[in-house]
Amino acid sequence: MIKITLLKKINEIIEKLNSLNFQPLLVGGCIRDSFLGKDPKDIDIEILGCTINQLEEALKEFGKVDLIGKSFGILKIKGIEADFFVPRKENRIGIDHKEFKISFDQMTADEAALRCDLT
Repeated sequence: MIKITLLKKINEIIEKLNSLNFQPLLVGGCIRDSFLGKDPKDIDIEILGCTINQLEEALKEFGKVDLIGKSFGILKIKGIEADFFVPRKENRIGIDHKEFKISFDQMTADEAALRCDLT
């Protein structure tokens, strides 16, 4: 088991999400950094068991929620260096690399992990 040290505010957010019966999972760069013995700098938290709107409501308690990435299911809280998101599926609808239909479906942790870039 690896140990990841997070800022107190991020731990408070994770505790709040757990209390709502959401399932926050640390993914991405912070896991990689921890395996390399580094302090995590890229904090990505994928939240299962909720909709993007439910996640947005829960995060408002901790500050202004940045909605710029909402169309991709990614939310930021002003002043907190972390990305919060729900699992999403992308379906190509055109030739261009930007032509995707995004949907936010309830997924298990295994299903969500299948779409992650593990490089």
